[in-house]
Amino acid sequence: MKSLFKYLFTIPVLFLIAQLVYFLGFSTKPRITPYSENNRYLTDLTNTLRLSGLNYQQLSLFDHRYEVEVVIVDKPSHSFKSIISTQKTPLSQVGALQKLIKIANMEGRELSFVDLSSRRPYATF
Repeated sequence: MKSLFKYLFTIPVLFLIAQLVYFLGFSTKPRITPYSENNRYLTDLTNTLRLSGLNYQQLSLFDHRYEVEVVIVDKPSHSFKSIISTQKTPLSQVGALQKLIKIANMEGRELSFVDLSSRRPYATF
């Protein structure tokens, strides 16, 4: 009978510990963070631009258009505007931008505008 009273008081304690472990470790609620998807995309884009060796002056994010406008400095005296989509990976778009710059340099032309956000990306010389 005395052992029953011992275990009777430990059962609620074990139940409370089990609830605490469940709510701290296995909670399915979404976590609130100050880091949004746009911040992640901009971080990925700036890291990709830095790794590619492209110099940029200005970076503007437009939420409603799902675009980022970047001013790329090709040469010390030449810069051009480029529009990048936030719905595509930054790595593929920066790679395409590098290829366009290489083609323009081989042909002796200077880019004036590049739009990689549309379905049919285009560049103007």
